[in-house]
Amino acid sequence: RKESSAASDVYKRQKYNKMAKSVLLSSHQLYQQLTEHHEFERRLKDMITEREQERTRSKSANIDKLSQEVLALHQRLGRCRKAISEIERNIEQAEKSKLR
Repeated sequence: RKESSAASDVYKRQKYNKMAKSVLLSSHQLYQQLTEHHEFERRLKDMITEREQERTRSKSANIDKLSQEVLALHQRLGRCRKAISEIERNIEQAEKSKLR
């Protein structure tokens, strides 16, 4: 009986390690995506700041064009932040579901 119990413990440990590894792999990929999107977000913010500074220094003829660019960048930033939220939810779900 002790051998059976020990074998059962080894099996459970192996099964747990396999599940943990799959969680870490999928979580690792999601965290990598999250890092990339945070970098996109940072660059978009920098671009917005740059365009807004150009707009304040610009002559009136160029202001409309720069305003449109700022608006487009804000829209992209919104989509980027939405994607970040989705990735964060996916990370949560992946980690919860794999540990059950």
